[in-house]
Amino acid sequence: MSFLDPKSGKRLTRSTKLRTDQPSNHKKAYELALKRSQEARAMKPILDHSAWHQWAPQALKERYGLASQKKTWERMERCHRVLELFLAERGIVGPAQIDANTPSEYVTWRETTHPRRSGKLATRNTALTELKCLSVLLMKATKLGFVDVNHVRRHGIKKGDVEEKPEITEPEAAVIRGELAKHGVQWMIDCFEVGMHQGCRISETGMPLTWIDTERKVITFRIKGGKVKATALHPGLINIVQRRRKEGAVRLVDLPRMASKDWWSFFQDIKMPHLCFHCTRVTVITKMARAGVPMAVAMAYVLHSSSLVHKIYQRLGISDLGSAVAAISSPILSTTGASA
Repeated sequence: MSFLDPKSGKRLTRSTKLRTDQPSNHKKAYELALKRSQEARAMKPILDHSAWHQWAPQALKERYGLASQKKTWERMERCHRVLELFLAERGIVGPAQIDANTPSEYVTWRETTHPRRSGKLATRNTALTELKCLSVLLMKATKLGFVDVNHVRRHGIKKGDVEEKPEITEPEAAVIRGELAKHGVQWMIDCFEVGMHQGCRISETGMPLTWIDTERKVITFRIKGGKVKATALHPGLINIVQRRRKEGAVRLVDLPRMASKDWWSFFQDIKMPHLCFHCTRVTVITKMARAGVPMAVAMAYVLHSSSLVHKIYQRLGISDLGSAVAAISSPILSTTGASA
């Protein structure tokens, strides 16, 4: 690893004593080098006040540090940590060193280096999300007068293909419920039922019980962006709500810190790696579309504000097109032009 020496201020090269045949060690080495360099800068501050470490962390905190943006803040922190590795490796200490080639260089770097613990490399869309974080920082840099142009804001790099999340079929749902019962993890059992009845996101299943009115059948969620909105409570969840209240619980579902990862592991264990918890949202929206529920009503139920986003979740297949075929009653013309 290469790092700044706290005592001399010079860049030194030392062995990390980490094995190179383990993909996750590459990231560890860069993080170790970055930490050593940051220690050096703390002891011997860079005179240039535009250096990233002197303003970037505070800029992100000001933008995303609100309690209502906790999830976004955590994600931006992760993006920033990866960006720091790239900037340190390239020797980029300030925003003035970012040019029009930086976005494409970053995407290439991200797609080819620093694999995750699983050994898989990051996708293009992950790299583009991290570039959004860099763009936010450069917007702040322009306001501070460090640069005149944000070269990352409109980079023109197209998104990669995204694997569609499938609908959970009835047989699959039966298997999932059976496996959850075997595991006996109550929060996952409750979480799955909330998702399959309300079509909400995993983080939204942990809403306070005070946000649920079983008499009026109204349930309130804190959705993306921190907004609080209410929708109809599915009767199938009333028993869970009543049980949780008797238990003295504060929230409908007590989500652990790494709930999404726990669900990923669960679907891997039961040999359904094509599924994830968010498939419950896809399932609810698809069921409503198949049943002929008007889009405006379905959007109000799952709290979608965009019809375009709502349509993306629908997974209607050829077997669902019978009503469309039956609705087309125009006469069929023969090859001679006469009506059949």
